[in-house]
Amino acid sequence: MAYSLLENLHNLPGKEIDRLQKRLGIILRNSSETERLRTSVYGIFTRMGDPVLHHEKLNKSTRAGESLFRLMDAFGSMHISHLESDELAELKLSPYTVWPDENNCMLSEEAMDVFTHSFESLPSEYLFKHIRGLSVREKKSWARWIKLNFVSTNERMRNRVLYRKLAKLCYEKCSDSLDIQSLYLEDVFPDDPGRFSVAWFYRDVLSLYDSLHKMESENTDLDSNQKKYLNLLKIGKLLVVREKAEFGSPSKHRLILSRESHLKRVKQEPIIDEPENMSSTLESSLF
Repeated sequence: MAYSLLENLHNLPGKEIDRLQKRLGIILRNSSETERLRTSVYGIFTRMGDPVLHHEKLNKSTRAGESLFRLMDAFGSMHISHLESDELAELKLSPYTVWPDENNCMLSEEAMDVFTHSFESLPSEYLFKHIRGLSVREKKSWARWIKLNFVSTNERMRNRVLYRKLAKLCYEKCSDSLDIQSLYLEDVFPDDPGRFSVAWFYRDVLSLYDSLHKMESENTDLDSNQKKYLNLLKIGKLLVVREKAEFGSPSKHRLILSRESHLKRVKQEPIIDEPENMSSTLESSLF
């Protein structure tokens, strides 16, 4: 799982802090002004521009960006056993990575916060990008469905906490092989308010995740295929994208598989970054 640099700065080895200071061009040691440091780090990532182009420039290779995509594909967490020697070297040079130890490479959550704006061509299939594009209403609905309580009112923090939880659910509940045949949500759950609560989402009455939650709670006659799709939607492996409707026709909602998946070669549960001051308060709710 991606890793917050600033929240975990005090836990990083001195060698890693030295590496990050060199890569970011900023003093990280003994900094007590957290907000000023946070502003500086975000500013640095923003000024770097497109992350892939920056990677290619650092490594003097037009293929260097592939290692960054591989890291994003793995929920921002890779063991060195998954990396080729050239990828290892590239990610050691990267300002976007954090190495909490010698064996694990993590994507900085601060970098992910700005990736959706700085990437010129970030694929829409990334779950972390999809989350950041949702309305506050949809994020709260999704959190309720997966029994996640938001504490922070900071939108960046809410995005991170939701992503962490979904990454954990994907690890626990998503199979390696997915046979997805339906292209649209309407193909799985027809527009029938008497049978499927998601019909109220089609009519803009309920949010998507509230309607799916309601359908899971109330429908006992869903077939096995519908239950499979509902679970994949719940854990974020399937995403819903509204297509622009033609004049006089209702909107349709395309289903796409999220790009992230956990690497299975190392039998290791993903590192879920929950700082002490956050994990102790996640039981409280803003809802």
